[in-house]
Amino acid sequence: MFNTNRLKKLRKDLGLNQNEMGKRLNMEQSTYSKYETNQQELNLTLLQKLKDEFDVDPNEFIVTHNKNVHFETGSIMQGNGVVSENYYSIPKEIIDSILTNQQNIIKLINLVVKSKI
Repeated sequence: MFNTNRLKKLRKDLGLNQNEMGKRLNMEQSTYSKYETNQQELNLTLLQKLKDEFDVDPNEFIVTHNKNVHFETGSIMQGNGVVSENYYSIPKEIIDSILTNQQNIIKLINLVVKSKI
């Protein structure tokens, strides 16, 4: 799932309207608007353009769900900032391994995207 709020925030932080943002990304305003309003899913090509044009980390636009798990404690941070009870416990070594693998996968995706552009 993609974080369209982050896309809108990036545009506003840059002081651009949707038309200007679309032009920077080589698309019509109406197409850009669909991405920002989640009527069209972000894709790897667009994430690469965002990275190249605005020097942002594509990971900023990818979310798995609305909860953030603090893996060392097993606590869940709800979207409202409230931390619930420990949900589960995963050894830090396993989480570190998963995160390293995830970073390697993202690097490979970026290489594939670059080779197709």
